[in-house]
Amino acid sequence: MSSLNEKQILARSRAKRLPEVTKLNLWGSKLVDISLLQQVPNLQVLTLSSNNVGTLRHLTACTQLTELYIRKNSIESLDELQYLRGLLCLRVLWLADNPCTQDENYRLRTIASLPQLQRLDNVDIEDEERKEAAAAYSSRFLGTQSVSQMTEPTQNMFSASITASNNLLTAALCLLQELDPSSLQTIARAAQDQLNKTMARTTVTDSPVRQNVDTPSTRQEETA
Repeated sequence: MSSLNEKQILARSRAKRLPEVTKLNLWGSKLVDISLLQQVPNLQVLTLSSNNVGTLRHLTACTQLTELYIRKNSIESLDELQYLRGLLCLRVLWLADNPCTQDENYRLRTIASLPQLQRLDNVDIEDEERKEAAAAYSSRFLGTQSVSQMTEPTQNMFSASITASNNLLTAALCLLQELDPSSLQTIARAAQDQLNKTMARTTVTDSPVRQNVDTPSTRQEETA
């Protein structure tokens, strides 16, 4: 197994210390273990294409990352995207030619999971794609599975779901500042549609509850 080491990072980046590294090209380095990247917090552009990396878990500390190129590696599951959700500056992701991209809903799931992205696999993310992804996945990205059904990466992140939700909100607010009026109108309409649906579901859910509370006979039948 080939592991990334400090000497390799400093030689490729021409930096003197790991915290000084902002751009790093490790294309075709036969890497499997990239855990040392947890000590490179100021990394902004990272190229890992054509290696054998199987997990994104070691990128969580790279909070300044704006571009990630990781084509032709060994990322098996889209659950690995959970490790990128806290990277609020991430705008470009190139994940093509990994096993996980064989998922028929790969692009929409990725856009829903990482709303901060502007470009995926060298293709700009369109407003209609965002709307479709949000409608299909965002509201139930974690909710469709019980903890026991989740794969290991998702289980590890589930305990931090509240923090992840806050991060997503922050990413959404940052993204709003970069959109033009037309895009903002599209998001406003989608948000209003989602709000209407949520309120409608709440009304339906609340109705039988009020009936059970207000009707003693109903409560007695349920108890019996």
